[in-house]
Amino acid sequence: MNYIILVNWNGARDLLECLESILRLKDDNHCVLVCDNGSSDSSLDKLSEWAAGRLDVDVSTEAWRQVPGPRLRQPRLILDAGTAAPRERHAIYWLPLGRNAGFAAANNHGLRFAFEDDGAEFAWLLNSDTIAAPDSLSELLARASETDQPGLVGSTLCFYYRPDQVQALGVHYDLNSHRGVEIHRGGSAYALPERSQVEQRMTYVVGASMLVSRAFFETVGPMEESYFLYFEELDWAVRARGVHRLAWAPASVVYHKEGGSIGTNADARPSDTAIYYLAVNLLRFSARRRPASLAAAMLRLGARSLRAVRQKDARGAALIRLAFSDWLSGRRRQGPIGPDTLARKAA
Repeated sequence: MNYIILVNWNGARDLLECLESILRLKDDNHCVLVCDNGSSDSSLDKLSEWAAGRLDVDVSTEAWRQVPGPRLRQPRLILDAGTAAPRERHAIYWLPLGRNAGFAAANNHGLRFAFEDDGAEFAWLLNSDTIAAPDSLSELLARASETDQPGLVGSTLCFYYRPDQVQALGVHYDLNSHRGVEIHRGGSAYALPERSQVEQRMTYVVGASMLVSRAFFETVGPMEESYFLYFEELDWAVRARGVHRLAWAPASVVYHKEGGSIGTNADARPSDTAIYYLAVNLLRFSARRRPASLAAAMLRLGARSLRAVRQKDARGAALIRLAFSDWLSGRRRQGPIGPDTLARKAA
């Protein structure tokens, strides 16, 4: 049996929509793990209401028109998961962490639970602000089972609100200049490049939809939890170089709201949380995995700070300065970042 791992933090609405799409997956040999990062929005109550048939999900959006078909199974929620195998096929397990431990820690919690099951060969890390097409998991598994046996496989990520456009097929990231490009971003979902071209360019798989093999997890280890948010996927891929291949399954289509859980997207100013963690973790990643590129990382952040000043975004510039300060001092923050963070810093 394979495992689908969803991380939830105060995102009940998105979570239920994602689970609703999972009920339509053609793959019939899986269960779901909801790893909750200490939500305070009654996520569990809403999940229980939905599982009992007392709460409906809106399936009338444009993205849902790309996910045809009725439910193939009914939800079955298990709150007391325990650790013993065998696990129940099609079940939805609620795995609370009790606090907001971050994206990597929550996924690692699910991965450990999944691979305690000797029958689990793959775990699918899927963002809770997505909906998955019926063939999405089957296509990931098919690509993972080819002769080159990649350790990580990504999907065709399309924009939830523009489902005919691609968000990313993977990311090409220059480790020296710290410039990243999402492959085929904004391109047509109906005219994709060749698989070999994408896989040759791919530096890392986007964590919004990432199939992880048992072999990868056992040899490379868990995600680096100290990042809290961002750079986990890149760090994972760099650690796996020369050991495991990265791959893309073109027909595995997932529609992504992109940053819904932290209130940010690519078409607007990033949230304070995004600005801070993108900055501080760029420095951490560079120092940890590519020390020779640290000067380039600092220049990148300096340019971002100047851009924020030109755009009259004083808070954005202050968040980047805070990231520099925290990195230099070794301070590690956990949780969302907002105006109150800067106010406490000033005090």
